Amino acid sequence: MDVGRSRALAATLHELLTRGAPLERILPAFTSNVAALLRLPHKGRIDVGADADLVVLDDAGHVHDVMARGVWQMRGGVLQRLGTFEQR
Repeated sequence: MDVGRSRALAATLHELLTRGAPLERILPAFTSNVAALLRLPHKGRIDVGADADLVVLDDAGHVHDVMARGVWQMRGGVLQRLGTFEQR
């Protein structure tokens, strides 16, 4: 059994944006819909009491910055920290 790569989500999001899908229509598939299905009430939205998880996209739809639980994981497209199953 292998672990999926987090890059796959970013690549899928970028591909959908490249094909002209509006961000406001596709973003819930990556955020609030997933959080609701997994019953994670503090994930998938920006709100008081929610976890500070943010993904900042550049104009081309590539991931530029990532914050998870209030800590920057990526800044300016450069990894700051690796996940449990990631390697440089």
